[in-house]
Amino acid sequence: MQLFWNRAALKKEFQRLREQRYRLEETLKQQQAATLSAETRIESLAKLFANPEAGFNAIVYYQFRNLWNTSAAELKKFAAELYRKREEKERQREVMAFNRDRSQRLADVAETMQGVVTDISRLQGEIKRQHARMESMRGILGFFKRRPLEAEILAAKARLEPLSTEYDELNSRQSRIAAEAPPQFQGVGIVGKRMTNLAVIALAQHMHSYYSEKGLASRARDAVIMPIEEIRYGTKDQCTKLMELIPIAMAGLKSDPDFSSRLKQCAESLIADAQFLTEEDTIPSADSLDQVARNSARGSSASCNVLAQDFWDIYSTLIR
Repeated sequence: MQLFWNRAALKKEFQRLREQRYRLEETLKQQQAATLSAETRIESLAKLFANPEAGFNAIVYYQFRNLWNTSAAELKKFAAELYRKREEKERQREVMAFNRDRSQRLADVAETMQGVVTDISRLQGEIKRQHARMESMRGILGFFKRRPLEAEILAAKARLEPLSTEYDELNSRQSRIAAEAPPQFQGVGIVGKRMTNLAVIALAQHMHSYYSEKGLASRARDAVIMPIEEIRYGTKDQCTKLMELIPIAMAGLKSDPDFSSRLKQCAESLIADAQFLTEEDTIPSADSLDQVARNSARGSSASCNVLAQDFWDIYSTLIR
């Protein structure tokens, strides 16, 4: 029996090692393919840069890639800042709502306690008066008159006891309510995430429109989806003009005097037209934004549907 178990264990270990070898062989093949691809690309670039004119082309190419990456980073930064502010705002709103509710409950308890205190004071005063009357009654006649007063005092004390218990309970409840801490914040809600995403899309639309007016947006996209060997920007002079234009355009994006107004107009159009497939979705349907891209009469600065085209890698930025 022991020999049987040893053989089974050896077979199991052999199978595990064989599967591991297959995985390592597959990984090696993938690494070899990646190395061959990198070597091929290096050789292709070496041939490309053998031509001095290609150097200017390459500089423009990587400037366009930088424009794209910088724009995508700006969107992520904008989204993160908006989300942080939205989160803080909603957290404060929850705390304020909690404090209002707690204050109201404390006020209700205090009002009830005041009523109980009034009843207790009234009964204590009644008991004190009855005791004073009894003290004033002397002799045999007073003895017989005191007996009904004693019964009234006992009845008052019987009513006083549950009131004292109720007061103690109310006092404990008041302390518990006062010690309550706000509930843990559960995060930004669906509406808050939607508003954040629409603002991010509005900025992306504006950025596309701004760079399109200068003939840069589509070229920036080409630079991130096409290899450098397949793109030509023209002669040395033409490349030099683009090399000068790109950084100036990037620097002028936020200094545009119409930046805020155009961004606001685009956001308003998005809010009016955006549709969501389900109640839980935080990203609008791309099709619902087509009208924003087309209808400039409604104040939109968008010139394309950036969501449908995933311009500036916007899908990776939007809040889920």
